[in-house]
Amino acid sequence: MAIPPRVRTLLVLFGGFIVHFSLGTLFAYGNLAPYIASYIRNASHPHTITTGTTSLLYSVAVVGQGLSMVLGGWLDRRIGPRLTTIAGSLIMSGGVMLSYFAIKLSFWFLLFTYGAMFGLGLGLAYVGPLACAIRWLPRWKGFSNGLILSGFGLGAVFAFLQTIYINPHNYPPEEEEGYFTHPDVLSRIPSSFLVFGGVHLVTLMSGALLLANPPAKGRSRPRPLEDDEPGAHLSVSKEYNTSTSGGGGGGGGGLLETEGQKMYGTSSWTPNVITSLTPRQMVSTRGFCYLWLLLACAGTAVTAVVTLYKYFGQRFIKDDHFLATVGSTSAICNSAGSLILGAFADKFNYKAGLVCMTAVMSALLLTVYASVVAGKGMFFVWVCGLFFCVGGLYALFPTATARSFGSKYFATNYGILFTANSLSAVLCAVITSFVLPRLPWYGYLFLNSGFCLVAFAAALLYRHRSLGTIYTYGNLSPPYITSYIRNQSSPHDLRMETTSLVYASAIVIQGISMFLGGWLDRKIGPRLATMAGSLIMSGGVMLSFFAIKLSFWMLVFTYGVMFGLGLGIGYIGPLACAVRWLPKWKGFASGFVASGFGLGAVLFTYMQTLYINPLNHPLSDSGYFEHPDVLSKVPYSFLIFGGVYMAMQVLGSLLLTNPPATMPESDFEDQITAAPQERTDKNAIRSVNSETPLGTHLKAIKESTSSILSSTQNRITDLSPLQMLRTFGFYHLWLLFFLIVSAVFTTATKYKLFGEVFIKDDHFLAAVGSVSAIFNSAGRIFWGVFADKFTYKEGLVCLIAVMTTFVLTFYATIMAGRVMFIVWVCVLFFCVGGIFSLFPTAAARSFGSKHFGTNYGILSTANSLSTAVSAMISMYLFDYLDWFGYFFLVSGFCLAAFVTALLYRHKRYLPLERE
Repeated sequence: MAIPPRVRTLLVLFGGFIVHFSLGTLFAYGNLAPYIASYIRNASHPHTITTGTTSLLYSVAVVGQGLSMVLGGWLDRRIGPRLTTIAGSLIMSGGVMLSYFAIKLSFWFLLFTYGAMFGLGLGLAYVGPLACAIRWLPRWKGFSNGLILSGFGLGAVFAFLQTIYINPHNYPPEEEEGYFTHPDVLSRIPSSFLVFGGVHLVTLMSGALLLANPPAKGRSRPRPLEDDEPGAHLSVSKEYNTSTSGGGGGGGGGLLETEGQKMYGTSSWTPNVITSLTPRQMVSTRGFCYLWLLLACAGTAVTAVVTLYKYFGQRFIKDDHFLATVGSTSAICNSAGSLILGAFADKFNYKAGLVCMTAVMSALLLTVYASVVAGKGMFFVWVCGLFFCVGGLYALFPTATARSFGSKYFATNYGILFTANSLSAVLCAVITSFVLPRLPWYGYLFLNSGFCLVAFAAALLYRHRSLGTIYTYGNLSPPYITSYIRNQSSPHDLRMETTSLVYASAIVIQGISMFLGGWLDRKIGPRLATMAGSLIMSGGVMLSFFAIKLSFWMLVFTYGVMFGLGLGIGYIGPLACAVRWLPKWKGFASGFVASGFGLGAVLFTYMQTLYINPLNHPLSDSGYFEHPDVLSKVPYSFLIFGGVYMAMQVLGSLLLTNPPATMPESDFEDQITAAPQERTDKNAIRSVNSETPLGTHLKAIKESTSSILSSTQNRITDLSPLQMLRTFGFYHLWLLFFLIVSAVFTTATKYKLFGEVFIKDDHFLAAVGSVSAIFNSAGRIFWGVFADKFTYKEGLVCLIAVMTTFVLTFYATIMAGRVMFIVWVCVLFFCVGGIFSLFPTAAARSFGSKHFGTNYGILSTANSLSTAVSAMISMYLFDYLDWFGYFFLVSGFCLAAFVTALLYRHKRYLPLERE
């Protein structure tokens, strides 16, 4: 009796899960590495090998996997997923069992059996179950990938089984070097390869036998259409033509425009021609390069996490069973990440998932070093969080491949994409072997978080992460700059309140230059405008190396005026560009891009402190730093971070480009309500082949209609700067911006200065700055989405009410202590991020998208003037108010802003309106 299709689908999913569960022992390598290094040092050779060097095993395995996955994809199409998976299973499990002999000979023999053979078999067996599941569930690519790959993540539970077998009595490693020397432990290591190799062989063969492609004929019900077949997505998708022949006809080989394919630089649109991309076609698209770069950057950090989490934990945790438990629990989180992110990709899109996972992983890598101080609990949670991200990433990339390039050649295409993971494994091995011994652990972790930052930034118009260093001012300028100038430059009586002029001048010039940035954005495009701002800003930072040695006023010019000029020119381009690409999601687009601005302080706040004050020297009794080691590093910090800013900004600016001219700049559907029948007719026109006589006639009608609609749209929805200045709404919004920026100034420049009144731990205050930057970034995304879901006015009212309350009660943190302080600072930065997400949305929604860059630049003059006023208050009134009075005054500005927001009319302003 034939097996029903639904049962067969479940068997395929179960078989794929079992196969990947066994393949997932790769993620248990981080637990096995200390045992391998310990055995080789004591009973094999070379005797000087380190745990860091043994990460070559993992790297070689991943390189072999990446290279052999192309072969696995080819075999999957030739002999089917079952035989391909069986072949890979035999090679992988054979390599594991042969490691019983290899480890007794030398590390280099082990590199062949447990590295090259393991990786070859892994690559052959990896892709078959995924491709098979997608063929059975073409409409649920994310779910099917996530379910099977959750088995791969769950395979790390072998870590606990490894420890129970090798070290059942929980012998600790030696104190000095951290390696196991007990004979009972060492004697069990070779035989463990035989035991687990046999387990892998049984589980892999069992799962492979359940795999089978769906039958081509004889189904009792219609086969679901795949994404790359005609008719699958006619109601929701368009296609682009890759035909190299001239003309704009509708024939030829078209390619489905799925998620992300607008990035591929297509030149023409052709309806009703849908197909999958062959490997050769795929590698010629920009979308492939985009995904390859993401996987290469993220894969480097993944390799570091998988291979070294236990080695890092052994620095301060001597309980081997606890570390094995961490490995097993993290495997569950890895599996959960695959399932959740796979479903997320089906419900939303894979790009949003990639953005979230790389952002979270970067933040966790930046802060995991704090577990050395915080202890086992934080280490456990952070490792689980990291493995959740790992599982999510490896569920999203197969989905991205299938959705972007079609299902027909998925196995081969994903194998080619996975070569990025191979390169990242090699890069990580080199870094681990040659850089880790020369770096402290926090430096190594920061380096890997940097790779995640690059992956994150590539999806989020990367540029704004570097501009976001303005929010590290509260960490750098008042304590370090003031201390240096008082001791080694002039004037010697400079006060911390006075150095707020640097921040104020930067914001004032930013507001003025944003108008210029908007003009340049329209004249030369966002890429060149942003690059010009990048060079000015980073140049100003590097010139501060000389300026701070001369006088404070020279520093105001380089780190204030030049910084602000570059910031203003570079700020507006990415925002305007994102709004043009996502006209229906202005709040989300501006919030997402601006979130990088807030998140910039995550990296740079903590790095500033670790570079300038690595030994956590406290302030002197006078309230300033006086230790020579701290003061000597202040000037050089400008050179180092200026170079980092330049590299990040220029790289990010190269990713910016405006949408093609055929794409409308403003959200026409949001402004003019077309009748449902009209919209249906437009879709019908779009779907008729232009090669036919009727198609030619309708095409002419469509073009004339589009011309009329376009002129109507521009006349009604987009206000020029002069037209905007004639509306009452602009001045109302400008006043609201002016009032609330006083709280932004206080939060950004005073949080650390206020914290030093009762907290004498400089590293803790730097950590507060980094954590609050995450909330700054999250606030921009949250409030941007809020504005799209509801209205920006409601967002402003809610946000300002919260900010007023927290500013008014901020002084109470002196009595409550550190916990309340960090919570209040994080909430305040969450609101700061929302402000700079909601005001761009308000400008775009109220005055249109066409002149958004220039219009928002004019509106930002409120930010400049308010910052200047706040700086004056800080300099001349602070001594008379003390901290309580100062916060009370600022909360008064917030309350006035709250009333102004309540009175603001949320509407679209027309060019002829002069209220």
